[in-house]
Amino acid sequence: NGPVSAEVQKIFTLTGTGAVTFGTNSVERVIPQWFGALADGSTNDYAAIAAAIKACPTGSTVFFPKGTYNYATSIDIPTLRTAALASIRLQGAGTTLRWAYGTSATILNYTGAGKGIIIEVTGTDNAGGIILKDFELKPSVSGQGTYGISLSGAVGTAGLVENIWMENLNVINWGTSGIYSRDEVFNVTCHHVAVKGCTGIGVDIG
Repeated sequence: NGPVSAEVQKIFTLTGTGAVTFGTNSVERVIPQWFGALADGSTNDYAAIAAAIKACPTGSTVFFPKGTYNYATSIDIPTLRTAALASIRLQGAGTTLRWAYGTSATILNYTGAGKGIIIEVTGTDNAGGIILKDFELKPSVSGQGTYGISLSGAVGTAGLVENIWMENLNVINWGTSGIYSRDEVFNVTCHHVAVKGCTGIGVDIG
């Protein structure tokens, strides 16, 4: 439970169902590289990203240093943290807006066929207090994947998605929509978010 500080390098090795838990206020930010992420544009960094998100204290930051993070499995924040503890910040080292794609400091590069980042609930728990900031989010192949960021609450069970903040993001080239929002989603703020090159509707709000 004491303060934790480390360089951008691997310091944890997890096997089986092993996990890392940080005490409240013990760490300002958690870095995927601590769990083995390489951010080299070729290695599947999903396991390290998921471990960092699980370990991050509620209300704290998972920080992605400069690099391209390939990942083959959707980043499902409420599932990785359980919806009631979803409050978290995913923050990169910076993005280049105004359509200068591919030059952002931090790129989350999805190699799968589904959704890039999921903030959805299906039960009675709420998920909120989530900040996405300072990175580029794209599929590895233009037109691949469905939604870049998918937001959805639970109809009929009172599960809400609320208080979502997106800032300084490039969301590009998704197969269906860059940002998709449906059912029981409230208080979503987008500030300097560029969405372009999607096969369907760039921002689909229903």
